[in-house]
Amino acid sequence: MTTGGAVTSQTIKQLIKQKDDLEDEIKELIKMLQASPAGVKGSLVDADGFPRNDVDVNVIREMRHSLICKQNDFTNIMKKIEEDMFVLHKQLKEEKEKNGGAKEEQKIKPIIPQEELLPFVFVNSVAPSSPAESAGLQPSDKITMFGSVDKKQVDSHGLQIISELVSHNIGQPLTIKLLRNGNPMVLKLTPRTWSGRGYLGCHLLPEK
Repeated sequence: MTTGGAVTSQTIKQLIKQKDDLEDEIKELIKMLQASPAGVKGSLVDADGFPRNDVDVNVIREMRHSLICKQNDFTNIMKKIEEDMFVLHKQLKEEKEKNGGAKEEQKIKPIIPQEELLPFVFVNSVAPSSPAESAGLQPSDKITMFGSVDKKQVDSHGLQIISELVSHNIGQPLTIKLLRNGNPMVLKLTPRTWSGRGYLGCHLLPEK
C-alpha cells in the first residue's frame, strides 16, 4: 500500500488501482469458496466432529484466512483513500486561496469510481438497542458502501456477500457510506451479538 510522501491526484489513483486489484482478488476467492461444498463459512467438520472428507480442509482454511486478510486490507486502503482525498482537497483549497483565486481548483472527480456513489440497498427498519441503532443507521438510509462491498459486487454476487462480510468481521467496525435525504454520510457499524437476532439489528432491502 502506498504510504507517506506528498498526496497528489496520482498517488490517490495508485491507491485506487491497488483497491481495484484487491477487489478482483476478493471476488475470485469468494467465487472459488462458493464452488466448494464447504462454501465461504460452512463447517469444516462432519456430524461426528471429524474433518470433512469431501474438501481439502487445509486449502479451504488458507483461502478463508486469505479472504479475511484481503477484506481487512481493502477496508484499510479505502480509509487511506478517504484520508488522502480530504488532504488533497484541503491542499487545493489552500493553494487557491493563496493565489487569490487565480488558479482554478483541480478537478479530481474521475478518482472515485461511479459504483461507489450508487446506493444498492436501503435500510427498511432498525431494531431498538441494536448495533445498527448504536451506529446511527436510520430507516430509509440508502447505502452506497458497506465495508468493502459496493454496488458492483452486490450486482455480481447478491446480498449474500454482505452477510459473509459481516460474519467475518464480528467485533470489527465497518465503514458504512450512505445517503440520507440525499446527503452523504459515513458511519461506523460494528457487527456483534446483542439481545436480538443476527449481528446488526437492521433489515436491508435491495435499492430499486
